Amino acid sequence: MAGNHSLYKETGKEKENPFGICRKRSMRTFMNRKNKGFSTLTALLLIANLALAALIGYSWYKERTSVEEEVLPGLLVTPPPEPTPAGNTPRPAETPTPEPTAEPEVISTPEPVVSSHPEVKKDPDGRRPDYSDFDWYFNDVKEHGMWSDAEKIDNLGEVIGDWKAYILYDPDKTTDEPCEMLFNIDISVGQHDLSVLCDWYYLWDFSDEPEYQDSQSTFRGPWNNGSISASGPGTMNLTGFYAKNGKQYAVGSMTSRDGVPAVVALVRP
Repeated sequence: MAGNHSLYKETGKEKENPFGICRKRSMRTFMNRKNKGFSTLTALLLIANLALAALIGYSWYKERTSVEEEVLPGLLVTPPPEPTPAGNTPRPAETPTPEPTAEPEVISTPEPVVSSHPEVKKDPDGRRPDYSDFDWYFNDVKEHGMWSDAEKIDNLGEVIGDWKAYILYDPDKTTDEPCEMLFNIDISVGQHDLSVLCDWYYLWDFSDEPEYQDSQSTFRGPWNNGSISASGPGTMNLTGFYAKNGKQYAVGSMTSRDGVPAVVALVRP
């Protein structure tokens, strides 16, 4: 076709179609509107999906929490322990130890000493000895020695005179003839030494009946600063003289002529 009414006009090398331009513009407008609509729809769908996921997550969390509360209720209600500062580690409470109950004191009453000796005939004058005169020796000094608070006598003048005496032959029972005797001793000063006169009175050989004697023996020897060593029918050693509570005491040993040992105790008054 030719003329001014041509729908195409040449512009350079191409022919411009005004309808084509309008069509392109219309399509661009449509596409822009379509894209806007699609973006809105997409956003709404995304928001709905997020809301649904949040709802599902919240439902799962509530269900799990309720199960944990039923199975392990203490884990959710018991608060964790507060941290302890270093160096202040708490110690477990100490259980007080009960004090021991004191047992009642048992007071023992000493049994009375029962003499195993036979009864000795009483002397009306009281000069002759009896077993009771030597309880201090039988019950104490014989086993433990002289008392520590007894005063030792070193002056010869204080031991001169009459004494009650006890002797036990063979105290360890090494022979078949042990015996014990009660007698009197008189200590006096001789011309050159001391004289110890033994006035025998009572003898018991641990048989049924004791014997009473009427005989004497004399021992002689020196005074040695508080002791006497004398010889006669055997030997006599009075190793110590003592005073306590208004009485005087002496202890020592003897050996018979045939070598039997003995222990000796003296007392007065």
